[in-house]
Amino acid sequence: MSLSTDAVQARHHRCSDGLEVVCLTLHGFTLPEPLYAPLDLLQQQVQELQALNNGLQTIISLQSQVEKSLWERHLQQVAVLENASAAYICLDEQTAVVSWNHAAASMLGWHSEEVLGKPLARFLYQHPQNFSLLHLHNSLTIQPGRIVHSQEWTLQNRFGHELTVEVCTYPHSVDGQYYLSIFLHDITRRKLTEQALEQETRRDLLTGLLNRKGLYEALQQQGGSIAVLFIDIDGFKAINDNLGHDAGDMLLRQIAERLRQCVRSSDGVARLAGDEFVLLLPGIMASQQAGDIAAKLLRKLSQPYHLAGHHARVGASIGIHLVSDAARQSAEAIIASADQAMYEAKRRGKGCYFLMQDEA
Repeated sequence: MSLSTDAVQARHHRCSDGLEVVCLTLHGFTLPEPLYAPLDLLQQQVQELQALNNGLQTIISLQSQVEKSLWERHLQQVAVLENASAAYICLDEQTAVVSWNHAAASMLGWHSEEVLGKPLARFLYQHPQNFSLLHLHNSLTIQPGRIVHSQEWTLQNRFGHELTVEVCTYPHSVDGQYYLSIFLHDITRRKLTEQALEQETRRDLLTGLLNRKGLYEALQQQGGSIAVLFIDIDGFKAINDNLGHDAGDMLLRQIAERLRQCVRSSDGVARLAGDEFVLLLPGIMASQQAGDIAAKLLRKLSQPYHLAGHHARVGASIGIHLVSDAARQSAEAIIASADQAMYEAKRRGKGCYFLMQDEA
């Protein structure tokens, strides 16, 4: 390719540093397309690199935000666990303590610095009947992430106080290491309240003796021979009508106390209804022994009562059922037989006892 002299114009230019530059201007000439390609490609690559760099900066910024968010979330979780109302304990695969919050220290009496890195068995006093650290080892073998439903354990704390706790375990893994999170809720007060309420359902509110439900349950737990005495108070209605219901209630409470005084601590004393009482005397099968007890009760119950300034006397009729094997009869049948014997005593003139026993 040749160029005419008219197509080329030269200009001389001297720079400030003394360098002389010749500038050539081409008129009416266009560079071939291939000469533009390398420059365009370079610009494209620069743009792509800039886009990649911008994307990388965005990723780095997002990663930094995520890491910050995760760290803040971790700190929040630590704060929540540390200040949770439930006791929180975390164990490693050897059941050594790796975490122990304030509630655990308060509940069990050991501070975190005393237990961290040491086996939990040193600090968790077990109740042999319903708790074993074997439960914890078994929990560690459960698939991580699965919450084990709560159980009730009875423990003793550092000071020897017995606690009933509701326990929920959560096995999990971090970087291939297995851990067990344990949450303990102290339900001791709730269990005591439940037990007290349950006892109330078995107790007569006026006298504190067993009621009908408590009596039947006590009978169902008996095995072997037992003497059942059914006692009906003679003359109670007259006192209740003449002196009032308050005096009648006072009389029933005094009768209940006299009955307690006449039996062993292992015997059962119940108020069935109104002025009817029942005694359960396990191990007594001899007619003479049962009769002697009934005679003693008649003498005790016939002594005067002091009812808010009034003196009163009552008597009693006692039916005795000697049961050779309480496990072979229903509680209802046993009480019915003793009731039948009591009515026979009344028929014979009151103030006495009548005895019946199982056929041999």
